[in-house]
Amino acid sequence: MGLGIWSMHYIGMLALSLPVPVLYDVPTVVVSLLAAILSSAIALQVVSGEQLRPLPLAAASLSMGAGISAMHYIGMAAMRMPAACHYNPWVVAASVLIAVVVSLVALVLTFHFRLINGWNPGKLLSAAVMGFAVAGMHYTGMAAVSFAPWDKSGDVAHAIQVSSLGAIGITIVVLLALAVVTIASVLDRRLAAQTSQLADSEQRYRQLVERAPAAIGRSSLDGQILQCNEAGARMMGYESVDELLAFGRVVFLEPSRERFIQLLREQGQVTNLEVCIRGKDNRCVWILENASLAEDPITGAPVVEAMFLDISDRKAIELELKKAKDAAEAASTAKSDFVANMSHEIRTPMNGVLGMADLLAETSLDSEQREYVETIRHSGEALLTILNDILDFSKIAAGKMTIEPIPFDLALTVDEVAALLRPKMREKKLEFVVNYSRDLPRRVVGDSGRIRQILINLLGNAAKFTSQGHVRLKVDCIRQQGDEVHIGFFVEDSGIGIPQEKLAAVFEKFTQADASTTRRFGGTGLGLSICARLVELMGGEIGVDSSSGKGSTFWFALTLPVDRVAEEGSEARISKDASCSAIAHAGSFQASDIATSPRVLVVDDNPVNRRVALRTLEILGCVVETANDGAQAVELTKTNAYDLVFMDCHMPVMDGFEATVAIRDSESGDAHLPIVAMSASAMPADRECCLKAGMDDFVGKPINRVEVLAVIRRYIPSFSLAVEKAASAAPGI
Repeated sequence: MGLGIWSMHYIGMLALSLPVPVLYDVPTVVVSLLAAILSSAIALQVVSGEQLRPLPLAAASLSMGAGISAMHYIGMAAMRMPAACHYNPWVVAASVLIAVVVSLVALVLTFHFRLINGWNPGKLLSAAVMGFAVAGMHYTGMAAVSFAPWDKSGDVAHAIQVSSLGAIGITIVVLLALAVVTIASVLDRRLAAQTSQLADSEQRYRQLVERAPAAIGRSSLDGQILQCNEAGARMMGYESVDELLAFGRVVFLEPSRERFIQLLREQGQVTNLEVCIRGKDNRCVWILENASLAEDPITGAPVVEAMFLDISDRKAIELELKKAKDAAEAASTAKSDFVANMSHEIRTPMNGVLGMADLLAETSLDSEQREYVETIRHSGEALLTILNDILDFSKIAAGKMTIEPIPFDLALTVDEVAALLRPKMREKKLEFVVNYSRDLPRRVVGDSGRIRQILINLLGNAAKFTSQGHVRLKVDCIRQQGDEVHIGFFVEDSGIGIPQEKLAAVFEKFTQADASTTRRFGGTGLGLSICARLVELMGGEIGVDSSSGKGSTFWFALTLPVDRVAEEGSEARISKDASCSAIAHAGSFQASDIATSPRVLVVDDNPVNRRVALRTLEILGCVVETANDGAQAVELTKTNAYDLVFMDCHMPVMDGFEATVAIRDSESGDAHLPIVAMSASAMPADRECCLKAGMDDFVGKPINRVEVLAVIRRYIPSFSLAVEKAASAAPGI
């Protein structure tokens, strides 16, 4: 710009025609050029800023006008000729004023259009106004001068003449300079635009980081915070980022920082890591962190770049939920313990009631007395069924009901169930039919006890709600694929049936199809609900087809693996099932039928329970001795040889667990005395405690003669098969 102003002056001077030769002093010409360049630099610096304030604008316009004027009049002073120059001060002042005012306008226009890329009318107008300022000042200044002959030309040692060729050269130089300036200006504009875009991008990035709800920051490996946003400062309890950077460190409470750094070094990054860090007030701040290990671009040192969210509220809620869960589990455990304790307390006297009723039934009674005894026994069995239902439902509700799949003979299990239910069917004079499909494998893998429980419940309900007609149990092979068989169990009756609108509710707890049913037939309404849960636990399905007055068909289906084990030796593994099957067809029994009577020790602190167990075992042909507590039992086993011990678990002086441990400690070599727990506690945990203490088996109270007989046959194989005839005396106690 300064070069353009300077060139305009000297090219304009070529238009001046004087009758004398004119030379120009080079040093003075250079000074005029410097004046033009300096004033242009000052003016351009002002208009290149982000804002144009009045005071800087006035200074820039004065500088530009003064620069143009100084360049002009210094250029006039560089003239060497035999003539003297006289200036009109008013015209000189007018030329300077023109330069200042027009420069002011040009600078305002230049600032206004500075950010527009490329050429446009506004920029051309700015250039034209600036050119007018230079030309207007120049020719006004020339009008202010007059020349008069003078015999002194001044110092011409460094003077040169500006010829037409020189004018052409100056023009070429000026054009080249303008071209260079134009190219530089374009490049500068582009660079400025890129710089502006980069600055805008950086500003947006900074705003994004600063306004982000998540904390974002960088720290050294030892925890010194290098950079962080406002969210991170607030999260750690600091008022500002500056305070955090001055005093804050990342202190890990859980896990340790060493473990955190180890994970970063091993994996390069961590994702969704829950970390507890220490805040400003030493409180634990839980965060969800995503971090990576990076290298500082300046120092090259490893740094941790992380983004994390404050999850303290969520962790507090989780803690409250855990407390609530623990409280609920504690309440559930307390409920289960209460049910188990009540079960134990009720079963103990029930053992005496049912046992004595059964023993009384074996004595000489007239018909009226036998009716009373049967009423007592049936009422006790009904109460025991209710107790078992409540206990099972409690275990299901507490999630403690488990399935134990083992290989078993399904045909024998069905035969056992039929044998147990057949006396009840005879009593009600119902036709009882059992169909077991020939296509169905006998041996499968499943929980035979739970399948037996479901069948007994469904068949018991069928007998209860059927006054005449039949009850049919059908076990069929629905399909077999490879080593799995899909089995259907169908219990059909000709009883009262269920209305269609009630079918959907029959498997709900405490529900019966008709409220009057409870009054007419009794029951808790838990049996079918328990069956449904057991079938669900075994991965099967259960349903019912029925209509009022036309009977019902309850069914359930299970998919069980087929047991491919050879059938040899299977009878030894299912002795209990065989004994149950034999019960249905047993005849009279006398103790003298047994060649060798097993010697059995009964240990129980309750005299009624001791008497019931004593008489039951004597009826089965055993020689029985009794002990009041575990200490007596230990002493008796040291001095006497027993084939089997029935041990109560909870007794004074020494309980059954301690007595079992003491007996096991006294055994030597291969000697092993079978000990069977005899307890009113029926929870799975009770059975586990018995087995853990060293007992071999478990019999629940009230004791059932079928189970007692099966236990004797299991642990005394030489026991005569004639014992099975004893079951004809009573189905159980």
